[in-house]
Amino acid sequence: PYLETLRDQLAIPMVYVTHDFAEVLRLATHIVLMEAGSVTAKGTVGEMSLNPRLRSIIGPDEVGAIIDGVVLGVDSSSNLTRVRVGQGELNVQAKGLAVGTALRVQLLARDIIVSTHIPQHLSVRNSLAGIVKSIHGDDDDSDLITIDIGAEEILARITKAATRELSLRPGIEAWALVKSVSLRGHAFAARPT
Repeated sequence: PYLETLRDQLAIPMVYVTHDFAEVLRLATHIVLMEAGSVTAKGTVGEMSLNPRLRSIIGPDEVGAIIDGVVLGVDSSSNLTRVRVGQGELNVQAKGLAVGTALRVQLLARDIIVSTHIPQHLSVRNSLAGIVKSIHGDDDDSDLITIDIGAEEILARITKAATRELSLRPGIEAWALVKSVSLRGHAFAARPT
């Protein structure tokens, strides 16, 4: 919390070395991956969250997109916080955040459901419309689907059978569905530079 306070109140550059991805999610704006003293990859947290090199460090269950959004308010019927991300909106379990607060949200690929039709009559509170950008094999049984949701990209891990049955391919419209209870978010009082 001390480092978060320094970052948010003073907006000073900091260099922080860690192997703990939860700390990266809470603190970082940029990531530099190093191996044997050499830089292997670098970029913003959002860019690096989509980088395949990160998988070997954080493990397959933590692969997913990290996107920055802005709090729009609270939905009075659900008591969930509404957050603008890309060209869509997420409903997140987060309390006491003022409108305009920057909120970083982690969307784990394992928690994303993909639909090729407009979703209806589901308990899932979040549906982000987008375009399939790419499909890459993740392991023997699953694919990682990159979906462009307008100014942001997210990842979904689905079975290869689902990829075939949905006839997924780059360029088609798709909806990324995620339960509100699956979302992790971290507020930023100010956007660091």
